Amino acid sequence: MKATHWIRAVDVLVEDLDSHAEYLDGLDAAIGDGEHGTTMLRSFRAVQRALRDVLEDLDSDVSVLQAIGATLSRAAGGAAGALYSSFFHAMGMAASAEDSEGDSVSRFVSMLTAGVSAVQRLGRAQPGDKTMLDTLVPALEAAREAEREGRTISEALAAVVEAGEVGMAGTREMKAKKGRASYLGDRSIGHQDPGATSASMILRAIQRGMSEALGKPG
Repeated sequence: MKATHWIRAVDVLVEDLDSHAEYLDGLDAAIGDGEHGTTMLRSFRAVQRALRDVLEDLDSDVSVLQAIGATLSRAAGGAAGALYSSFFHAMGMAASAEDSEGDSVSRFVSMLTAGVSAVQRLGRAQPGDKTMLDTLVPALEAAREAEREGRTISEALAAVVEAGEVGMAGTREMKAKKGRASYLGDRSIGHQDPGATSASMILRAIQRGMSEALGKPG
């Protein structure tokens, strides 16, 4: 994926967060502090501004991903900010280790693997803990399956988004084991996790960013 794909993905995500910040806040109010949507919107607006400020220097997906990670590290608050910062930073590091910029499924799988691993290390969580990993891990598994089946990058991203959404929906029936929500115990069951929801939005933004940068329907 090229720099333009990721820049467009951020724009798409900001648009989506602008429309759904109140919804995310509502999800978070049930099991957290009620600010996840507001925080995500503020953080990615800062990313959007930062990318525009250094647009001429963003010549590869590596540079864009590193800029996203660095901005989130500075601008985003709370655990989600740190986790998403590590996610994008690790993806950028993985991209830089590849031979060249490109749209291959194997390259994307390497990047997503690195991002998800970084979130797991920092958050010390596993699938089933009712966190963003319940979106990201199924998405990664779908990407790996797409690679094994020889699918195109567009097909792989569609599978990633679908798997992530299924994982996100599954958090409603989970008992939270990490973060503020874990203090609620069984009372956290029946509520969709806000972090899993924003992770799903990010995956869809990545898919749409690539599709729209290429002039294809998302």
